[in-house]
Amino acid sequence: MRQIIQPRLEAGKDAIPANLLNVNPSIDAKLSRSEQYVADYFRLDSGVAVLPINGAMSREGGMCSYGNETLMRWLDILSRDDNTVAAVLKTNSPGGTVDSTRAFADAVKNFGKPIIGWTPFAASAAYFVLSQCTEIFVEDQLIGGVGSIGVLMILVNQAKSLEMQGFDVQILRAEGSQDKALINGIEPISDQTLAEIQTTLNACRNEFVGYVRRGRAGKITSNEVYTGKMYTPADSIRLGLADRKGSLSQAIQRAVQLSK
Repeated sequence: MRQIIQPRLEAGKDAIPANLLNVNPSIDAKLSRSEQYVADYFRLDSGVAVLPINGAMSREGGMCSYGNETLMRWLDILSRDDNTVAAVLKTNSPGGTVDSTRAFADAVKNFGKPIIGWTPFAASAAYFVLSQCTEIFVEDQLIGGVGSIGVLMILVNQAKSLEMQGFDVQILRAEGSQDKALINGIEPISDQTLAEIQTTLNACRNEFVGYVRRGRAGKITSNEVYTGKMYTPADSIRLGLADRKGSLSQAIQRAVQLSK
């Protein structure tokens, strides 16, 4: 890691004005130059960093969203930046993949500084992550809200459609590859494979619920929130899924308060 050593200023008439030393007061010896750029980019004058979580969530991201790995990397930088006093996750997302969501939630939980989740709409994986925040703000409106605490998989069998179009699709496997690509949209799914899928879905759902219970400990007022339903801002606060209604500016102000 690069260590930046500032020249010592001696008191008296020969003291060198700090503005002539070309020293950036925001430079943190714990951060590289590129990391400092990231911290300075997301941090407001108040010392609160605002990170955007937009669109469908996944490990690598897509055209309209940053990947979970990128957001986790930025959180790590902000956690080590002495000039960042708190963070706000500005979130508008329908959720996303199970892959990497737990790691992202852990990064939020272990941020080490106050971190506020603010959202007009946070479903599924997005709420999984926000549930680990210090507090959650929902935008004051009639629509939107948070929830969808659950897990699903959508399977589409195209065999009949392809047959009607005149296609006769056959899947040929090498010897010893009898378990390869058993979920393919062409062949019927065996009872054993369906049972394995159900076991995996149940495990993912239990993990999701466990994280929400950890992050919202003492706040959730009813187990009804774990069925996969979405809740309006008013109901989400009533049931303990969120803490208060408010604007992004109010969430930032709250983050400043919690940092003191």
